[in-house]
Amino acid sequence: MLFILNKERNIKMTKPVTEQELAEKAVAPRVTKADIDALMARVTYTVEQRPGGTTSTFVHAFLDGKFFLATGFSACVNAENFNADIGERMARGNAEKHAENKLWELEGYRLFTAQVQQNEKYCSDERPCVNCFADQGKCLDSPI
Repeated sequence: MLFILNKERNIKMTKPVTEQELAEKAVAPRVTKADIDALMARVTYTVEQRPGGTTSTFVHAFLDGKFFLATGFSACVNAENFNADIGERMARGNAEKHAENKLWELEGYRLFTAQVQQNEKYCSDERPCVNCFADQGKCLDSPI
């Protein structure tokens, strides 16, 4: 559980944030858990066990079997303790967590860039303006 100390109010916040709460309070487009779940359903996994005679297991996650998302791994210190099934399950669990986190990142970035492009300002000569101060109504690239 995540504990955040709010310095202004000196209150520890321990209540987890739910998808329902996010949906109720959202006022703008956002990436949802359902979006990520739909993408996770398209993730495939490959397994590498004991590469080079090690006690390691690697599971690689790919979106649509083509786009690499993440790797999970497990290992044991002693070869006598190596169990292929346990190693694969642990590595896959790690790969799934890392892949889901990567999808949140990528989908967040995709949404961010779509919003930036939608709200992009243009200078008088139709060039995209990178120096606009929309809240002040002026552009540093403009001679006016």
